[in-house]
Amino acid sequence: MKKVFASFLMISTVALSGCTYFNESTANEVAAGAATGIPRPDSEQEAKLREDLAEIDPALNNEKAFNSARNQCTDILGGMSPDKLISSTQARFEGAGVETVTERDAKKILDVIKNNGFCK
Repeated sequence: MKKVFASFLMISTVALSGCTYFNESTANEVAAGAATGIPRPDSEQEAKLREDLAEIDPALNNEKAFNSARNQCTDILGGMSPDKLISSTQARFEGAGVETVTERDAKKILDVIKNNGFCK
């Protein structure tokens, strides 16, 4: 099923690549996300995600935190309970530039991921 979806996505990407609003960079980012099964932000979403994470804690402006956000999206989409989402966010982001992630910061991180637009 994943191969069928990835093939469909690649065909759609090729079909849309001629549109003026869908550039080659975006097509490559979408294809990369489909290949791994983990949603990937486009370049604008990535910049905003990094900016929003840095507002929570400047130490979260790094590659590990960015990848943790992408991985956390899989838990969100998987229907994990709110309590488990908080604890998994704390576990995933601790060590991603910060020593400890509070419950309050975990909720903020989850809001950032959910509202960014890539996690769907």
